[in-house]
Amino acid sequence: MSLRRIVLSLVAFTGLLFVLNCAGLKFLVELCYYLPFGWVSHLRRELSGGTKSIELGSTVFALIPPILFSLVVAIIMRLRVAKDGRLRTLFVPVLGGAVCFLIAGWAVTGIAERTALLAFSSEDSLENRFELYRQRMYSQDKLTAIGKAITRSNRQLPPGGVFDSQARDPRPWTVHVLHDLAAPPVSRRARQISEDLLNATRRDNFHKLSDKFQEQSLPVYRIDNYEPTGAAEPSVMHFAANAHFMGADRSVSLRPEDARSANKLLVGEVRSNFQPWHSQRNFRDPLLGINSHTWGFGSPWQDFDSSPGCQFLMTDGSVRFISEDIDPDVLRQLSVFGKRWQP
Repeated sequence: MSLRRIVLSLVAFTGLLFVLNCAGLKFLVELCYYLPFGWVSHLRRELSGGTKSIELGSTVFALIPPILFSLVVAIIMRLRVAKDGRLRTLFVPVLGGAVCFLIAGWAVTGIAERTALLAFSSEDSLENRFELYRQRMYSQDKLTAIGKAITRSNRQLPPGGVFDSQARDPRPWTVHVLHDLAAPPVSRRARQISEDLLNATRRDNFHKLSDKFQEQSLPVYRIDNYEPTGAAEPSVMHFAANAHFMGADRSVSLRPEDARSANKLLVGEVRSNFQPWHSQRNFRDPLLGINSHTWGFGSPWQDFDSSPGCQFLMTDGSVRFISEDIDPDVLRQLSVFGKRWQP
């Protein structure tokens, strides 16, 4: 075959793929690619450490079939070459293609095993994994929105609640940030609620503004030691502030140049003792540990969580997952307003 015919064939094949793509038949183009070459990415992931370990015995056993098949092909080709010398040039491409298809079969076997694992796994287990992923992403979005609302106030954190040093402004930090979290009509209603916070007759409004601080996937638990006066029970909050930054009568300024407030825990998830979102004591001490204290921080979904811990909003606005096995000294450095922790 001349070089001209090879070039014309490649141009024609490329043109055919282009026409199929323009005609909306992109899946045919992808199918033509993934059938011979789709196993390459899977094989690369397997050999680059995608799996935890590759046993020597299984690796040797997997290499024996392609080696034996290659030897058989080589013997057959040598016999054919003895009769017709022109077949000698076909030895290398045929042998290479055979090896590639065998390796592809090995990779496809791995893909089939994982597909079977998903297909025949417990439905409850898969459902729990998907639900956990969805809940964590939803919680991360909530924490990110809270962080943006907090940082709009010139990096000045709102007071945690109770009263300030002049015994005034009993509004909790949630009411302060709600102005930036909610739309203008809701923001105006939030200001009205903050003025009538201690008025029991207005508590029926509290459940209407809870979606900014509540996980929709969690049930609304009844609040301990709280009896609602109206028909609607006030909604609880599934997040709490770090008591060392937004605790009782405390308001810290987050200055970028101040290393004492850099990379600290600001707001985190809670798993028990949920409080009303308008409570003046929606702050907790991270030093109590994660998932270890009923009045501490923790994941609300730890019952089916394979990696125990919870998510925190950091002072830089990012959301990070903190494991419950974190070193206590590291947790202290991340929780307390002080010098920056250095490993």
